Amino acid sequence: MRKKAADTELSMEDIARTLGISITTVSRALSGKGRISTATRKRVLEYAETVQYSPNKFARALSGSRTFNIGVVIPGDAKMEEMSFFQDCLQGITEEGARNDYDILLIYTWGEDIRQLRKVISSGKVDGVIITRAVREDPAVCLLEETGLPYVVIGSKNEKKIIQGCCEMTGSLLDRGIKRLALIGGDIRHEVTISRYKGFKKAFWQRGLRPQEDIVLLKTLNREMAEEAVEYAVRGKAEGILCMDDCICRYVFQKLDRSSCRVPGDIKLASFYDNSLLVHHNPSITAIHFCDEERGRYECLELINRMEGRDFKSVPEVNYEIRFRESTDNY
Repeated sequence: MRKKAADTELSMEDIARTLGISITTVSRALSGKGRISTATRKRVLEYAETVQYSPNKFARALSGSRTFNIGVVIPGDAKMEEMSFFQDCLQGITEEGARNDYDILLIYTWGEDIRQLRKVISSGKVDGVIITRAVREDPAVCLLEETGLPYVVIGSKNEKKIIQGCCEMTGSLLDRGIKRLALIGGDIRHEVTISRYKGFKKAFWQRGLRPQEDIVLLKTLNREMAEEAVEYAVRGKAEGILCMDDCICRYVFQKLDRSSCRVPGDIKLASFYDNSLLVHHNPSITAIHFCDEERGRYECLELINRMEGRDFKSVPEVNYEIRFRESTDNY
């Protein structure tokens, strides 16, 4: 004898739990949308028929609201040197999305120009959005807030870890007696720049010291500005240079090398962000390492949990590792 859905008050979660599959898979089977194997779809529909759960009624409830697509916003104005970060994050996002039966849709924005994002949202092509660069007063975030579409911003959960890592690296140099530390980089509109600067200052504060503001050189956005900053730091008798990111760090090293300023003999050099080029550099560059693939995976999982109404507090933070190498002479 068949059970009646009305009597048992079955939900999508109940069906998923009974069949041992994800809620998303049940959604796709019942709605007829999205990629799913024929065998799994048949299994879900047969069970729904057994309990007199109407797939057509469920499909109507989902109509226009579930696409099983996640939009990933990539800054179209990103420098080529930054692409490894976005690629690694995207790999993690794609893997986690596939694990939960979601497809990934890339969306490009150019500063204030968010027309592509607006078009994607207005046409209902995504269930949620991942923003890969945290920017203050980001028009993309404002748009998502207005529409109420679920979203996450990569790095927003990791602010404390970023501050902690930068504080630890700065402190390690201060504790070795390197007191005149220059800081070079980056774009102060980016949240990660603010977090890194907080970590830098915190290390001085913890030791009863104050940063030498004359060699704190923010707003360094390109090669020319980085080279000018290096000249200023050297004239200011900096004993070490901390760079906001790997891109600025390579510009800084190249300028030091052309100036016959040896690393680490004449000056120590480190980066608040690591990548494979810094590992294989000669000398190798001390840097803070975050697993960006893991970061993308965790952020994607948090978004999926939000979209599906699950508890997302258990999603872990991405930890960091300070990788001491030749450029600070303490590897």
